[in-house]
Amino acid sequence: QVRKNNLLKQERKRQEFENSTPDYIIGKETDFTRSLIKPQNPSGYQHFLNEQEADLIFERVPQAQVQELMNRSSLVNERVQLPIERQKAELIRRISALENGNAKQVALENVRRAREAFQRAEGDTGSPEVQAAVMTVRIQNLNNHVINNKKDKHNYRRLRMLIHQRQTVLKYLKKTDPERYHACLDRLGLEPRAIEDEIVV
Repeated sequence: QVRKNNLLKQERKRQEFENSTPDYIIGKETDFTRSLIKPQNPSGYQHFLNEQEADLIFERVPQAQVQELMNRSSLVNERVQLPIERQKAELIRRISALENGNAKQVALENVRRAREAFQRAEGDTGSPEVQAAVMTVRIQNLNNHVINNKKDKHNYRRLRMLIHQRQTVLKYLKKTDPERYHACLDRLGLEPRAIEDEIVV
């Protein structure tokens, strides 16, 4: 009877441990992962245009262009010319909008956002936090692709390699600066077990 009870306890503990196993690939949702652009509903601009530059190009430039034309010629009418200039700006906005871009443009924008969110100084692209964030973006992209394409073994292998690379970078960060390590894990939505345990994907 004692042996039976012990076996039941061991089985219960094993079941609890398996149920509490973190997601090694995606992790929990955080502010950073929510800020990433979703491929099915992209918003923003290609070619790394930010909101201030977009406002300048699509709102202020048409006005300035009309003023320039009016200074050159007295025949230019603002009421006629301004809608034409705004139409040109709208065409450029549509061309540069991410909704008309491809998956690669969305991925590039997400990588740029990851670098900006995790950089420790201006132009920082090599710190462990930035590397882990960029790898997390690429892991999420590859994971979505692998889910939709079950037979794509090549990208499945790339996904596994990226997960192990991220694990290596974060282990290095833990060894050098534990505080930064835990802060980085919290922002990425990963649990320590997802990094320290042996990963089988």
